[in-house]
Amino acid sequence: MKMEIQPVDPEFVRVWSRVKSAPAAGASAPESPPNQPGAEWGEFLTGKIRCELQRGRDYRLLGLAAPARGSAERAKKLAAAWFFCSGERFSLHPQGKPGRYPNLGEAIRQLYQGEGRSEEDYRRAAQLCREAELQQVFTACAQLCQATRQALWETVERTWR
Repeated sequence: MKMEIQPVDPEFVRVWSRVKSAPAAGASAPESPPNQPGAEWGEFLTGKIRCELQRGRDYRLLGLAAPARGSAERAKKLAAAWFFCSGERFSLHPQGKPGRYPNLGEAIRQLYQGEGRSEEDYRRAAQLCREAELQQVFTACAQLCQATRQALWETVERTWR
């Protein structure tokens, strides 16, 4: 039975297409150097770090402290995983421009949906990854996304009372 997964995050799609096109087991596939476990997850990790930094910046600009902390924590976990996979430090300073939203309600709605998509991506990555350390990082990030979504939900409930 073949399982078909439909990724939603652009960074995940890029990595997923590489995983799907990789040679089958038993074929002569180039192996990661022994000192770089999880090297095939490099693009996914760097894309997700950038995404978390951007979302954290948006949360801070909107004055949403709890979601900003969750996003910063995910970025730190992913940056640590990136370091152990690549040996390089990832700068945890947002590089792009902050998101533009027509109003606070739309910003919260879009960020809430983005947290849901990221949670799905992290859960899929945890299922697909063979390295236990990366599985733990991806699972922790998925749980943090879930907590951040809950914080956003509570923010909306408080403002409508």
